[in-house]
Amino acid sequence: MPIPRLHEQGLRRCWRLILRTDRYKIQSNQAKKSIATVLAGIWFLTPFLGDPPEKNTANAKPQPAVTAAATPLASTSPTPTPTKSAEPQMPTVVGKPFGEAEKAVEDLIDKKLTALSAYNDVELPAAYADWVVCFQGPEGGVKLFPAYANTSVYLVAPGTACPAEKNTGLHPKPAPTPAQPRSGTRTHPPPADRPESVQRAAIQA
Repeated sequence: MPIPRLHEQGLRRCWRLILRTDRYKIQSNQAKKSIATVLAGIWFLTPFLGDPPEKNTANAKPQPAVTAAATPLASTSPTPTPTKSAEPQMPTVVGKPFGEAEKAVEDLIDKKLTALSAYNDVELPAAYADWVVCFQGPEGGVKLFPAYANTSVYLVAPGTACPAEKNTGLHPKPAPTPAQPRSGTRTHPPPADRPESVQRAAIQA
């Protein structure tokens, strides 16, 4: 570590003092010990008495100010679930496929929509979502009570005309033909159609 100039000057003064004592022939041991003690103390304290290093501010670059960006907080409120209307009305589903009618009605009530065949001689297949509604119960616009409402529709197959009334036959049975008389048997006309002579004979007999 280099000796500061101020401390170097102090050492030089001390050496001059020693030279002067030698010049004037000071032979006192006490003076020499004192001077040696002073020199040892100055030499020991020299590293700790150095000038503090100057801060190099010429090359210091300004640091940009850091600003904290506000982070939007996620909403913790639950999404409300749709609830059934307190006083729903029966929608009009006549002419619609059963799949569409089923969704429109069952979104309003707690029970299932009952499907029936509009013809009493035609049964519904296993899958009838594309069958068309001909009749509905209750009628459209009627107030429904979701917990107790009983709804039903009467369906026909796609391309089949609706009957005039529900529960009628699509394929009506033919009318029974009258029985024909047996061959070889004689038929007698009714008594009113017999001749008067025959009627008298029959009465006398």
